[in-house]
Amino acid sequence: MSEALFRDPKSRAEVKAAIGELEKETSAEFLVAVRSASGSYRDADYLAGFLLSLLALVVMLYVDLEFRLLSFPVNAVVAFVAGAYASSKLPGVRRALTTSKRRRAAVREHAKAAFVDLHVAKTHHRCGLLVYVSLLERHAEVIADVGVHPAVLGDAWTRAIAAFDAALVPRPSFPRFLEALRALGPTLAHALPACDHENELPDDADETSEADAAP
Repeated sequence: MSEALFRDPKSRAEVKAAIGELEKETSAEFLVAVRSASGSYRDADYLAGFLLSLLALVVMLYVDLEFRLLSFPVNAVVAFVAGAYASSKLPGVRRALTTSKRRRAAVREHAKAAFVDLHVAKTHHRCGLLVYVSLLERHAEVIADVGVHPAVLGDAWTRAIAAFDAALVPRPSFPRFLEALRALGPTLAHALPACDHENELPDDADETSEADAAP
């Protein structure tokens, strides 16, 4: 599925409907945040530029053609700029030039910040739950407030959380993501049964925040 599907109005409506159903099953409050990226991988862009520049120099040195001396630095600079620009526009290049550990750490850091910025930590019963999706990194982070106890939820919680990452690899799949979201209801219902309470968090997926990294 295309990553754009996560931002489609129809998909947003499906997320809103799913959250509405979840909050009929459990007293937990849900918020979904979708981000294009969580890290600014400018160094990866520069590395891509360097590699393309190096390739350009190797080609000019070893192909059976004559180049003017001035063309060497000019072509190297052009190749560097082209490589860096291409990397900034192609998430796959940035993923290839960064480590999984680094990308995961960036998502975790921004998810924790979003948990505070989006006021998930301010629900009356402290049962807020943020599902944070970062598309470039193809990683999801689920942050739960103190009223949600993963130790009490056990293996079912671990499997439910793992399902979000599985929905993003090898490429993002909105249907699988929606399935993982809906599965949180039965997982939480036993420990946090539904009760009459005010809906304190918006059901619409949040897609605009400073957490989005600059391209």
